[in-house]
Amino acid sequence: MNQAHTPVVFAEELLPPNAHKMLETKARAETVCQFLRLLKTQCINQLAAEFLIVAMAWDYADKLHLIIWLSVFVGIHHSFELWGYMHIRRHGVASHQVNRWVLFIHLIAATNTLMWCYAYYAFGFGFSREALFLIMMIGFMFVMGHYSREDLKTACSMVLPVYLTILILHLHRGAEVDYVIAAAITLYFFASFMLVVQQSKRNFDALYARYLSEELASALQEKNRELTLAKHQVEIASQAKSRFFTAASHDLRQPLHVLSLLQGSLLLNVKQENVQSTLRQMEEALDSLGLFFEDVLNVSKLENGQIPVEMEAVSIIVLFEKLKTEFKPLSDAKNLKLRFRTRNYVVRTDKALLERILRNLISNAIKFTDRGGVLVACRGSTRWAGRCSSRPPRRQGRSSTSSIAN
Repeated sequence: MNQAHTPVVFAEELLPPNAHKMLETKARAETVCQFLRLLKTQCINQLAAEFLIVAMAWDYADKLHLIIWLSVFVGIHHSFELWGYMHIRRHGVASHQVNRWVLFIHLIAATNTLMWCYAYYAFGFGFSREALFLIMMIGFMFVMGHYSREDLKTACSMVLPVYLTILILHLHRGAEVDYVIAAAITLYFFASFMLVVQQSKRNFDALYARYLSEELASALQEKNRELTLAKHQVEIASQAKSRFFTAASHDLRQPLHVLSLLQGSLLLNVKQENVQSTLRQMEEALDSLGLFFEDVLNVSKLENGQIPVEMEAVSIIVLFEKLKTEFKPLSDAKNLKLRFRTRNYVVRTDKALLERILRNLISNAIKFTDRGGVLVACRGSTRWAGRCSSRPPRRQGRSSTSSIAN
């Protein structure tokens, strides 16, 4: 019912684009319900005040006039108020019916106020008990402002006509006391109006914040469900990948084992020296392939950080000789010079992991070098116990090097 109030800023990434309008409509619907729930108490209080007005004016006002005024007030106005109260109590206010109920409330408020203004003009102003009627009108302004504080427009439709009626009547009569009354009622009206404005804004913002927190909680729960489902799917995919790699590695090991047996048989039966050299290189390549399959088998362990590190003393010369034997055929096939340069260093490390790192670096260096050569070097350092540096190979260069220092 109060669209001028700015809502609390909400998380746009969690709520849909039309969330502000939806929450505002929901808050307005609740504001309508709050006002209509007060109609029962308000109706009882007004009935008491109306009979009091009739009793006060009974001696000097036209009795038929008083009875007609009271009958219209009770028979028509309060009947609609009670109907609205009963309907809201049973069915509530749907979002698409908010504007209709707002119009109903404004009509109820306007007719209620006009009936009171008419009573002051017809039975109070200019009569002997005018002061009592004025006090009742001021009390009416206070009570109506309190009841309609949930909505600023309803409060205006209730309080403003009373203020204008009193102000116009007394200013038109023009006596000195009338000017005093007009000034006093003006100060009272603006003080009450500012209070109603603050209460109306506070009430609407509180409703909006409550519904916003509920929507955010619901959106966060939905996001958590989506994340949980996505995590479960990722875990299933990871398990399926691990099973695939395990099965593939197991199946590929069989022909690799057969190749190793055949190579060993050839090495025993073939006596030519040049052929045996080739067979030994083949043996080194098969060993490297076996290590590769072992890496594939351990993919799931690598992802989970479960590969144990086994520290041992490793001779760099022995390691370089093994790598040279393995990669020399690849470099010769591309007419590249593969050189290893080191001293008799011994490092304490995990031999398998270090060999895997060097193998990947050398393989990439040979793969991405078109001419020149690849240099793998190891040097000591007096500043650090170990230092690694890598110089990427240059394509189409005269020479290409990749150095590892430890």
